[in-house]
Amino acid sequence: MPNRMRTALVAVLATAAPAVTAVAQEPTPPVTAPAPAPVPLPAPVADHPALADGWARALTAGEPLYTAPGAATTAPRPIPSASIAGRALGAAFDDAGEVWVRVTFPGKVSGWAPGAALVAAPPPPELTEPTRRALVRATASLGPASALVVRDRFGRTVFAAGTTAPLSIASVTKLATVTAALALQPVPLRAARAILGPSDNERAQALSTRVGGGSARLGARRAVETAAALGADLRLVDGSGLSPANRASAGEIADLLLAVRDTPGFRTLFRAMPVAGRSGTLEDRMGGTTAEGRLRAKTGTLFDDPTSSLAGYIWPHGAGLSPERALVFVALENRVSPYRARPVQDAIAARLTAPGAFLAE
Repeated sequence: MPNRMRTALVAVLATAAPAVTAVAQEPTPPVTAPAPAPVPLPAPVADHPALADGWARALTAGEPLYTAPGAATTAPRPIPSASIAGRALGAAFDDAGEVWVRVTFPGKVSGWAPGAALVAAPPPPELTEPTRRALVRATASLGPASALVVRDRFGRTVFAAGTTAPLSIASVTKLATVTAALALQPVPLRAARAILGPSDNERAQALSTRVGGGSARLGARRAVETAAALGADLRLVDGSGLSPANRASAGEIADLLLAVRDTPGFRTLFRAMPVAGRSGTLEDRMGGTTAEGRLRAKTGTLFDDPTSSLAGYIWPHGAGLSPERALVFVALENRVSPYRARPVQDAIAARLTAPGAFLAE
């Protein structure tokens, strides 16, 4: 191409091309990941040592139970005894952040108590299965009008069989008579022992009449009222137990034996009771068995209205012999000859005191 034409073409192209202007670029900001949302801390869970095994007892008797956590709730009910354990069912905080525990005690006494007012109780002793079967068979062998209740030192039922209906209790009535007398004034040990040891009907009735201010009927009523104050429902018409109308369930007698431990006169009552194979009406029973010296109980016998009773305290093998370690033992039999009932009662006591009766001793 001639130079003149090449020059003209370049000029045309230069005129047609748009002008290019340099533009300064903003720096691209670095990409930053969003901050993670804060993870909420778990809410604190109310806890108490009693929840480990599920049993609690009060540090002092009379501690109130409330319908909900916090003392501002209504309808408080007192815990009946510091010696009784209840089921610890759960814990919660009140508005002030204090731990409260929901507890159910025997007799359908339940509610919430401050955790600081409760301590953990050990789990109840557990019978081995062979022992349990033996006790079931023994109780059933004495007919439908019989009952056996065994409770541990914290008031929990270890074993129960037979009827829960009120039965004639015969001379077990004397326990209520002496308990009522002790609630009014001290009774000399020798006087209590003279009644409970040989089961002296005349002395027992005289004491009951004295409790009633000279009235036999009022004496029986005072014994009923004393038992009721301790949480036991008894039906008594005399102080000796001679009437078959003196009646209670085995569970109610167990309630009396448990509650009386907290009374000032308990040591007198306890020491005055016959001991298996050793004293009183039990001197000739259970000697040479594991129950000898390990059962302290009141007997009761009626022949015209067949009744045989045995109620008191029993110690398993290896438990020692202090009142604080005793189980409560109540056997009531009606409509069966005492001559037939007594050997069965003795065999039951021997079974409970034998090595290996409980899973953990």
